[in-house]
Amino acid sequence: MKQIVLYTLFGLLLFSNCSKVVEFEQSYLEQKLVVNAILTTDSLVQVEVSTNKPIPGELKTFEKIADAQVKLFVDGNETEILNYSDSLNRLHSYNTGGIYIGNTCIRAGRSYQVKVSHPAYNEVASAVVTAVIPAQIKNISLIIDSLSANNMVEAIISIDDPIEDNNYYLLNVHYRAGKGYVYPNGFGDSTRMVMVMDYLSSRSPVESRDPVLAETNDADSYIFGMDNSYFTLFTDRLFNGREYHLRVKLKNRACYDILNTEIIDGGFYSISFELATLSKEVYLYLKSMQKFDVVTDGVLTEPVPVYTNIENGLGIIGIQSINYYKFEAGKYPIDGYEYSYGSYGY
Repeated sequence: MKQIVLYTLFGLLLFSNCSKVVEFEQSYLEQKLVVNAILTTDSLVQVEVSTNKPIPGELKTFEKIADAQVKLFVDGNETEILNYSDSLNRLHSYNTGGIYIGNTCIRAGRSYQVKVSHPAYNEVASAVVTAVIPAQIKNISLIIDSLSANNMVEAIISIDDPIEDNNYYLLNVHYRAGKGYVYPNGFGDSTRMVMVMDYLSSRSPVESRDPVLAETNDADSYIFGMDNSYFTLFTDRLFNGREYHLRVKLKNRACYDILNTEIIDGGFYSISFELATLSKEVYLYLKSMQKFDVVTDGVLTEPVPVYTNIENGLGIIGIQSINYYKFEAGKYPIDGYEYSYGSYGY
């Protein structure tokens, strides 16, 4: 009986203060322009424009804006007015914002400003960013432990870091494998089929205890066991202006399937590395999203604001430069073969 009383008292103490009236500031209730664009060097400019949900938690979708004026400035000079793309908005109907495209190709080292206006909004939403000089992947070595149960693979990525005050990085790895089949088609001939499988992880595509990755993890991540985040983010604080050898372990299940793929009858595999050099704005945005993901899984946590650099609005304007490196075996695609596609989540 004493135990029952104690449990009851604990429950009353835990939930007695859970009811609280929250008063929102006027700025949270106002309609604002939401401008989003993570631009990529050597690619054409593309910007999404929508309006925010004025009351936090309100069950409604973001409203696309099709009649905004979106101006682009390069190095302080007005360059063009972006056009609303009917075709892209129909193709990407899941996007939260209306898509505007231009003819300007993003170049490293130049400054870009986006200004968005609309008759229903009194203020012009804008942001200025500078296209970063990309780091280069000089080489990647794969070390395969064939004695482990899943053919553990470690990658050593040699990064040539530019001499800048600060550089920010995001590492992605994509895994794809194809298994070939040859079977009679009933007409005295054979059909050649390849089943292509993409491996999609809901978290970071690699694991690592490398010091440069460890230092960017938040203390809360270790305390609550959430260090395996969505993004493999890091900075050059420990190796600014020098070549660095980043060590990461590739995902076991993907590597086991890929390295046991037979390169016959159209079979193939590829492991693709993408090293994105980020502007500081993109890095801060992804870090805030990473922290938001961690704390929203808990009950005793404070709300986390998502980073924005839009003046008189919300959203993110940033720039990335991507360097690619690929390991592959076999040939894809091959004339005369039929291909079917699927994905495996892990």
